[in-house]
Amino acid sequence: MINAKRALLVLIAEALLVGVASMAIAQNPAEEAIEIPFRLIDNVVWLQVRVNNSRPLNFILDTAAATDAVNRRVAEELQLPLVEMGTRANVGVGDGATRMAFASNAQISLGDANYMDPFVGVIPLDSVSRNFGQPFDGALGYDLLRRWVVTIDYQQHKLVLHSNTTFEYQGSGRTVPLHLSSGLPIATGTSCSTARNIRAISSLTHPFVPR
Repeated sequence: MINAKRALLVLIAEALLVGVASMAIAQNPAEEAIEIPFRLIDNVVWLQVRVNNSRPLNFILDTAAATDAVNRRVAEELQLPLVEMGTRANVGVGDGATRMAFASNAQISLGDANYMDPFVGVIPLDSVSRNFGQPFDGALGYDLLRRWVVTIDYQQHKLVLHSNTTFEYQGSGRTVPLHLSSGLPIATGTSCSTARNIRAISSLTHPFVPR
């Protein structure tokens, strides 16, 4: 179920990027590390987020999302100024065509972290909420991750945001080179099966992620 949900979110992000260039503007994050609590439900990180000083909203952290996204119903409730992008079929949020839009210059706040996102995707997500079993107001992805070095502490259930200009890694882990494609981090590697080595694009989930 989780694999299907995450594949759906990747489709959403890719659909939002069609025909629209990213207008992201670099911002200088605070030098001090920022700790943000999260809930872990079915191996999905859920965060409390405010958009333009809104009520607390239920967002997930999706490291595969090329842009932040807000549920259309929530965007309309908050009266975000929408730029319509027409409809597109087969984007993974229901049968038939889906209305696509984006909201410009939205302030995203989570804990003590704040940033201005010049491009937030807006799509209907209520059908996805039913799959999760709770309100799904939106997702944070590359637009958040590019601003900080992010530690996901699963034991303490918190994100730690470090300055991406002063952070120095002190652990014993290994560095994996990445390159970005439309905001998506891509790594090249070898996936081993019992029969043979297979070189392919893979989605790594449980049990790799907990380890």
